[in-house]
Amino acid sequence: MSISRERFDYALSLLRSGDWYRFEQLCSAFLATEFTGLRTMASAGGDGGRDAELYSFDEAPRVMVQYSVQKDWRAKIRDTLDRLGETFPDVTALVFLSSQEIGAQGDELTKRLREKGISLDIRDRGWFLDRMQLDDQRRDAATAIARAVVDPILAERGVINASSPLVGQEAKTALVFLELQARDEDTAKGLTKACFESLVRAALQGSDDKQKVPRGEIHRRIQAFLPRHSPQQLAHFIDGALERMSKRILKRHPNDQYHLSFEEAERTKDRLAGLALLGDAFVSDISDISEEYHKGDSTKCEQIAALVRRGIEVYLYRLGEEFAQSVASDAEIPLHHDQLKNAILEVAPKGVSLPKESWVDYLYRVTLSVLATPSANTTELFRALSTGYTLFAFLEEVPDVQKVTKKLFSNATFWLDTSVLLPLIAEYACPADERPFTNMMIQLGRSGQTAVITRGILEEVERHLSRCRMYVSKRQEWEGRVPYVYQRYILAGKRPDKFSSWLENFMGDHRPVDDLADFFADLAKIGEAEPLSTEDLDANVVQEVKEYWHNAQERRRADSASPINSFRLAEHDIENYLSVLVQRKNTRAQSALGYRSWIVSLDSAAWNLFDQLSNEAKKKIGHSPVISIDFLLRSLHFGPRRDQVSAADGYMRIFQATMFEGVSTELISAAEHIRAACGSLPERQIQRRIRDGLDKQRMRQGEVQRGGLNAAHGQSFF
Repeated sequence: MSISRERFDYALSLLRSGDWYRFEQLCSAFLATEFTGLRTMASAGGDGGRDAELYSFDEAPRVMVQYSVQKDWRAKIRDTLDRLGETFPDVTALVFLSSQEIGAQGDELTKRLREKGISLDIRDRGWFLDRMQLDDQRRDAATAIARAVVDPILAERGVINASSPLVGQEAKTALVFLELQARDEDTAKGLTKACFESLVRAALQGSDDKQKVPRGEIHRRIQAFLPRHSPQQLAHFIDGALERMSKRILKRHPNDQYHLSFEEAERTKDRLAGLALLGDAFVSDISDISEEYHKGDSTKCEQIAALVRRGIEVYLYRLGEEFAQSVASDAEIPLHHDQLKNAILEVAPKGVSLPKESWVDYLYRVTLSVLATPSANTTELFRALSTGYTLFAFLEEVPDVQKVTKKLFSNATFWLDTSVLLPLIAEYACPADERPFTNMMIQLGRSGQTAVITRGILEEVERHLSRCRMYVSKRQEWEGRVPYVYQRYILAGKRPDKFSSWLENFMGDHRPVDDLADFFADLAKIGEAEPLSTEDLDANVVQEVKEYWHNAQERRRADSASPINSFRLAEHDIENYLSVLVQRKNTRAQSALGYRSWIVSLDSAAWNLFDQLSNEAKKKIGHSPVISIDFLLRSLHFGPRRDQVSAADGYMRIFQATMFEGVSTELISAAEHIRAACGSLPERQIQRRIRDGLDKQRMRQGEVQRGGLNAAHGQSFF
């Protein structure tokens, strides 16, 4: 049985100088079918600067081969060529095989050497991965090195994630197998079945024909994963999983003992290696972001990566707990602000500071950066962690996860406000995999939900985009905050002179509001809805809601010379809020999850409204109609229509503290300058350089007002 590409990849990433002989054997096997005249020369006693050569009958060998696991591959190539210049001056070609990821980074060196008459053929990790299945010889060599290098590490470390905030080896083991489930989940399978099959795999980790596990011991181990539940509560689910898995995954013996099949044990190793690779990708991302601090010091880089990852895991653990407890116990749906910052505060080193800022501020900044622009592998890691923690939280609350999640939303109506629509437009400036709000709205439609907007909200969006256009034409004399969509456009690395033409993706000059309605409908099936009549609502409730919104918008527009705008903005918010209450009026829900009509908003004024009402009004409304983005996303991926939702979008890169960060005109100018200096770099790198550059500008300017959602009472889009 051959191994997976990921397991071979992980093996190559682990190779160090002491593994030179293993790598030599691997290289020889991969080259043998291509170069029949290959002769290995590598030895501990000296090789004259080459590990192998292509034999020639009539002249001195001119093609040399070098194998290397050295991280600094450039230095290794230079040293090899210098040595060959002394020992084999007639060499014209060097085939350089490396376990490192090199790719296009070697193009410049290859070009320089070609100008000197030397052909350099770099074959890096990707070259090995692409050829591992071409023939039996290569397949066997890849399998041999992976089993020799990876398997002992997996056995030594187990499957424990040291950064997990969970307490106890049992809980951490269960979490890892739930993370593995998240990576290759079959959404057609019920959550309860999938979860308990993962727990059985965890309980049988390391078992084989010589190390069988009795049924009773399997029950005991899973009981240790979930100690809050009695053996009687878990027995039915465990036995059901054993019965299903005995047909293909487990080997069952007559004395009621079990072990993982050889194929399943190998598959588990492949999947664990894949999970480890995602962790390595995360460290690489952190290394890119924090280079200014660690300056190539791998120990410092790993320290930062460990702290950031633990902070993110604490954050995801808390969200998973909140979500599961709300669903399982019919508790109020939470609306939170500062959980990510609190998680960083919890894990940051105590009593020490960095030269220019506190550990908390530094780690928070690095965390926000990696969450905003993760690589594809880091995104996959976040998705696995988020799903794993949520499933574990559900299992801690109640064993029958499927039954509990059936109460989540199905055929609900979600009323969207401007704060949710503007990010959909702003994301259009980002690569397709950097559009979390857009993906969420697409998933919302796939899951059978209905998303709607009123004409008034569409008019607000149109006015905001017109204000962006006005900013571009009058930026020299502009006063106040830079409009949000233009901020995001520039921070995405786009060219300022193309902004006006970019806006044509959303609206023209003749009927801009209708154009926007068409854009949102085409993008994510968001429909237009008329505000509902409030004549059947309690008059006092209507009056309190109206007073709240008018006061909130007047505070935001205190310095404006146009009170009419303030009045209209308040009326649009009132229409949204009261329309949801009208739809809810005939629903006598015992809990918040009993309702099928919700407001989706990132505006803290909407979040705080319910708490500002009188007790009498609260009793008549029942539960706040505003739902958090985090809760909505998890509902889509764990609810009754989860089979219609793409698992690839299970992790949302939205963190509310930075969604509407206020950016000054000076910082926008700095971002434009950085963008111009980036040339044709990939978009993600441009975004990171802009973000890092703005961080440096902020440090020079001192404390800059940050208009995040916590300060949304004080901000306006207009």
